Amino acid sequence: MTVNRLIANVTPNEQVNNVHTRIAWHSASSIQIARYKTTLNEMLADVNLPSCTADCIDVFCTAHQQSISKFHDDIIECCTSSALSSIGRPTAVQGSGARPGWSRYVKPVRVEALKWHRAWKERGRPDHGPLYDMRKMTRARYHNAVRFIKKQEQILRDTSLAYSMSDLDYNQFWREVKRIKDSRKPVASTVDDFNTRAEICKIFTDKYSALYNSVTFDSSDMIRYLDNINLDLLHDSTASYLYISTADVKKAVSGLKTGKSDGQNQQSDHLINGTPLLFRKLAQLFTAMINHGFAPDSFLSGTLSPIVKNGRKSINSSSNYRGITLSSILGKILDRIIMNRFSGSLYSNDFQFGFKGRENWLKMDFESLFDAPKMILMPGLHKEYHR
Repeated sequence: MTVNRLIANVTPNEQVNNVHTRIAWHSASSIQIARYKTTLNEMLADVNLPSCTADCIDVFCTAHQQSISKFHDDIIECCTSSALSSIGRPTAVQGSGARPGWSRYVKPVRVEALKWHRAWKERGRPDHGPLYDMRKMTRARYHNAVRFIKKQEQILRDTSLAYSMSDLDYNQFWREVKRIKDSRKPVASTVDDFNTRAEICKIFTDKYSALYNSVTFDSSDMIRYLDNINLDLLHDSTASYLYISTADVKKAVSGLKTGKSDGQNQQSDHLINGTPLLFRKLAQLFTAMINHGFAPDSFLSGTLSPIVKNGRKSINSSSNYRGITLSSILGKILDRIIMNRFSGSLYSNDFQFGFKGRENWLKMDFESLFDAPKMILMPGLHKEYHR
């Protein structure tokens, strides 16, 4: 994947108008998830990879690239459509001002009050009688419940935190913490004297396109490297390693975290709540991609999002932002499959400490002092690096 493909081929208007179909997985019930799995299996039953594509093991074949791309996009569409129809999008909720105890104390009496209010309206709004009394009583209960949670807000919030920890409901725990801290950050309406979404988008598009393509290289060297890889592939005899199994996919999916998104329509929960049929289709997809040496454009695309470096500095300056890329969820699955299978054959430089298991910056500080005289990194210097 190149940054040219990721950024330059997407105009600011296309980025602005892109619709992100986010699903309310955090509030999905077991019934909704079961419905999602059933709908997903029904839709996947009609999605198949042509046998000629599945049987082809020519890494230089280009005749089946279109069918692989369609198979990939169809799987994504099945997951997205099934989740949207079974679970739906998140409903509009209050931010940090949401009252604790609403669902437990207020919601039930509110539903009851609305039921009797509708019945009272349908009967012509009588001003006396049993229906009038019932409507008045349930309405009073509702307002009393609202006053109760307002008075007991701190106690109810503390109780909610305690219950979420005792029930190991970490998602609910951190939601309560965010509400207490009110950690919402302001969004800049003007960046570098530009104030429309399209103009701001173009600022960062140009900025990161120039940054990520600033490293020069010799085209002849790149061609030579590619030729050497192709020669290695011609003499490769490890065909048995080019088959991705359903178990490989299932193991990789088990390592995903919930609530992760690619910035488009795919979320990690689509796969975490997936079915054996989905894992089998993904195994077929990854096997075909590897055997053909090809990945669909949508598989390689990512969403680049600028985030503020320093909250104490101006958020209206593009220099105070750094970009992070939200990559394909399926790409993460393939990465995990490769790491699970070939981690024993992969290694990195001994002086790399970031993004490695059982390594940390403190170890780098001390080892660089004693084992690498030319590489003097004092403790705490890594903080300046991140700036």
